[in-house]
Amino acid sequence: MENNVLVITDDENSNIVKVLLKKKNNPIIRRSIPSALQLMRHLKFRGIIVEDEHKNLDTLEFILNVRDLNAEIPIFISNKYQKHNVIKKIQNMGKIEIFDETDNRIENKLQSILTN
Repeated sequence: MENNVLVITDDENSNIVKVLLKKKNNPIIRRSIPSALQLMRHLKFRGIIVEDEHKNLDTLEFILNVRDLNAEIPIFISNKYQKHNVIKKIQNMGKIEIFDETDNRIENKLQSILTN
């Protein structure tokens, strides 16, 4: 399996990107949802990480679009910007992990899900 991980972020040097590189994953960064979804049609990914707030991003709609393309891909969503009611709706969907970037266990969480 390829080691590509799609990361939706504006910060190419974020802690998440550094963790992915350290764990021998290839973070492919996109700043917009449309370009991320388009890229998913052409490349295989081990997982998707939504790290930053996007004013035009409806998190639930994005996840549903991703699931239409790949029902099994793990998705990680930062809780720092997500509204509480959105987290409640998505945390019961399969293969979705809500993470706190300040949690020092994020490295283990990412690695355990991305290697399955």
